[in-house]
Amino acid sequence: MSRGWAPAAAGSFGACMPFDSRTWDFVSDLDALVEAEYWRRAPNYAPGLSQRDVDRAARGLIQAKRPAAAIDLLAMALHGPDQPNPETILRLLEMVLASPADVDGRRIEGHHIKTLLERLHRSVDLVDEIRLAKLEWALLPALSTHSVLPAALERFVARDPDFFVELLTTVYRPHRRAETPGGEEEIETIDEQAKQRAQRAWRLLREWRRIPGTQADNKSVNSTELRAWVETARQKATAADRLEVCDVTIGEVLARSGYEPNGSWPMIAIRDLIDAIDSPRLERGFANGALGRRGTYSKTLGEGGGQERNQAAAYERHAESCRTRWPRTAAVLMRVANVYRQQARQEDQEAQRADF
Repeated sequence: MSRGWAPAAAGSFGACMPFDSRTWDFVSDLDALVEAEYWRRAPNYAPGLSQRDVDRAARGLIQAKRPAAAIDLLAMALHGPDQPNPETILRLLEMVLASPADVDGRRIEGHHIKTLLERLHRSVDLVDEIRLAKLEWALLPALSTHSVLPAALERFVARDPDFFVELLTTVYRPHRRAETPGGEEEIETIDEQAKQRAQRAWRLLREWRRIPGTQADNKSVNSTELRAWVETARQKATAADRLEVCDVTIGEVLARSGYEPNGSWPMIAIRDLIDAIDSPRLERGFANGALGRRGTYSKTLGEGGGQERNQAAAYERHAESCRTRWPRTAAVLMRVANVYRQQARQEDQEAQRADF
């Protein structure tokens, strides 16, 4: 059929044929140039494709430097009768990340990435979690934009203190900055790739929610596992001259603790750790994290500090439940309560001024 035809013409002709395996077999039997031209011009979806066909078509599109079209195909196939399996999705997403820029100039649709990752999260037992975590790491900017929790990546951080310290060293300079012999601070040159990596690391540390030692029920925390993770992380951070920021960051994460069955807070495993570690910086991070738990809130004009007094009273109750066995934890909780008491007074003053 292609005798006397230029590869571009033959590929264009094939692109007008049905988007299925019969056409793909046909163009592959011609020659490599025609097949390459076909995948450069082919549509990227047809209803009713099998898993095998989706895999084949996506690979063809990726090899033709059309990763955005391949992602479109995968996302739309999730709504078909024969959905691609999780391993196929993971492998093709890895290929997309390794693909050069799209020859069509198209951007990969973030909501398609979100859909595909959510599918993988529902099938986490069927895929290699380390590969999934690496994929989430590469896609972290897109995940944050589309409010997708990097679940596998968070579990990896919570299991691997070495990776946690690697994130710290990517984002933060050593506590004791080296100086040149002349006394001037050494100026570091950071390339664009390192800058992007640091931005991803910072975002992950800020959004990380899973406490080390969290069990399969995603609620309970094993005290022994938590203690071992923290001790290893602090040792590694000390060697990297990042202990200070390590402790603050750990404290902030610990403040994301759930409640005990009796309603007291934080969880006992967290209290045990705070009192055992005896680190003012970790306690400061915990206090900051506790204050951040409040999230967004609204007030009516002239309302005063009632909400803040309620917050203070809650933290005072938590402190009281810790006072006998966990004095350091109780002291941190009282500091949080005092911050809310001070905020309540300021809100009362603002309300009085609003009356005039």
